[in-house]
Amino acid sequence: MAENGIQTLKPVDRETLKSKVSRVLREAIQTGQLKPDQRLVEEEISQQLGVSRVPVREAIAKLEQDGLVVRELGRGARVANPSETDVDEIYGLRLALELYALKIAFEKIREKNIRTFQKLVDEMSKSVEEDDFPQLMEMDLAFHETICKVAGNQKLLDTWRSQVSQLRMLLTLSGSRNYDVRNMVKGHEQILIAIRDHDLESARNMLETHICMSRDRLLQGMHERYE
Repeated sequence: MAENGIQTLKPVDRETLKSKVSRVLREAIQTGQLKPDQRLVEEEISQQLGVSRVPVREAIAKLEQDGLVVRELGRGARVANPSETDVDEIYGLRLALELYALKIAFEKIREKNIRTFQKLVDEMSKSVEEDDFPQLMEMDLAFHETICKVAGNQKLLDTWRSQVSQLRMLLTLSGSRNYDVRNMVKGHEQILIAIRDHDLESARNMLETHICMSRDRLLQGMHERYE
């Protein structure tokens, strides 16, 4: 009986280890510890993390699926280095998703949702005062994710979330130097005011302006790096 019970258990250690390695590498890329175009050598990473090469290989494959890593024949894996085209495509998809989410969410927004939005805006202001750009970035993304959640369309939310890793990397590559952080908070406040006023047209215009400005700042930062 016990033996049969043991036989039905599914192995979890390997998957857990892969997830841990994936998280470590993801954070290193998103925080800039691993730089764009930096090679990811399985043996070096496995030695540094004290694990075998198998979970490292699996983690790199997962990050490749997420767009954070690219693999080239004969050259192995390296950290992605997004192009201007990548930025345009990622932000184009983001804009389409969020404008659609806002449209279908508008009639579903209740006072509790407005309180959530307000709390996130307050946290953004706090992050600016504390000069905590990583936290500001997280609150920014949480604000936009909340719009998608309120919309109540799971496929839309899943698609938006699938872009988050790449968005974080793009924001990290840009860094706070290209951000007028106070104006960024003000942009979210304006979106929230339009939501409170039940003014869909204004909310859509504010959201589109905010996302397009974020895209333009990223492109400006890329131009400065290559000059």
